[in-house]
Amino acid sequence: MAYSDSATPFVDPYATQRVLAQRYLQNVFQQLIWTDGRGVSHAFEPDGNALEVRIIRHKPLSGNSRTIGEGGATNNSHFNDNSAETPASDNYMLRLNELYDRMVELPQVMDDMISLNVLNATADSIEWRTIELINSYTLAHKIAGAFNYALDSGDTSRVIKFDEANDKMLDKVFEAHKYLNKGDRDNGISTFPLQNRLAVFSADGQYLLQTVEKAVFEVGSSRAVELLEIGSAGDTTVANQVNTDTTGFFGFINQTPLHMIADNIIDLAEQYMDLTQDILVDNFLGVISASQGTLRGMATGNSVKVVDSVRGQGYLFQPKFRWGIEVIYPKSIVVIMKDDFDFATEVTDPITVEGPESQA
Repeated sequence: MAYSDSATPFVDPYATQRVLAQRYLQNVFQQLIWTDGRGVSHAFEPDGNALEVRIIRHKPLSGNSRTIGEGGATNNSHFNDNSAETPASDNYMLRLNELYDRMVELPQVMDDMISLNVLNATADSIEWRTIELINSYTLAHKIAGAFNYALDSGDTSRVIKFDEANDKMLDKVFEAHKYLNKGDRDNGISTFPLQNRLAVFSADGQYLLQTVEKAVFEVGSSRAVELLEIGSAGDTTVANQVNTDTTGFFGFINQTPLHMIADNIIDLAEQYMDLTQDILVDNFLGVISASQGTLRGMATGNSVKVVDSVRGQGYLFQPKFRWGIEVIYPKSIVVIMKDDFDFATEVTDPITVEGPESQA
């Protein structure tokens, strides 16, 4: 048995609260794949007890022009005969009903036996698990939104099928963008802007883009983007803030960032959707979406509660992180699936997204 040096600092519960809270706020949000304005419209509430986040969407004006004089049959005088138009908005009360509060127990003896920072290791584990859950929950809602729209409307255009023997992946990517370019006229959206889109691919989808297609990506171009936008190449002494390993970023197509999402995230999304095992892992290739159609809210407090362990000397870390997602415009999402995926067979009822620990 190896013992740590006698000078090794012990885990102080009060200091632990401050350190963990700081790591939560700094790291979890930086490593999320979908961020505010890229794939989701995001709202953050610093109160960890918040149940709802209010999100307001201002609706476009609907007034038309008129022809004055003899060229107009009606409403052609000096003053407009129609009543004044009042600006309108949609209010969404987004429920933050997904909660990560699994306690983590740290026995005092662990800090005595090994000479490494157990606190940091514990914090990393909490952070990465939270990231995995939020990314998978977001993916689940996006896929479910596209599937449910296809099921309800009978329009399966936003569930694109890819046949590896006959299709080109790059063509399917631009087909997805075509549907996003069409917007959602029923909700006053003429087109979903490019600057709000994000593309996420499975490992298979990324492979088909980068090797089979022999495509050229704008990899590493974010320095040039910074130079054009703000007149500076940014801080060249630190790692680039766009091309990061933690988000799986691997380039741009059609001015849209491309990210690879790991199979374990897809597997978690499958669990959230309560689908047949491996149906997504085996068939999902990618999803391209715009931020206007998906609302996401998060809430966390400014500290992580730490209490004494009831089983002996040690501490219980009690994280409390809650979030919620709602797809309000399913036309903002296009999913690419392998040709083996049979939508009619696999999706017969509306899909609900629910925490695996709360499913029947």
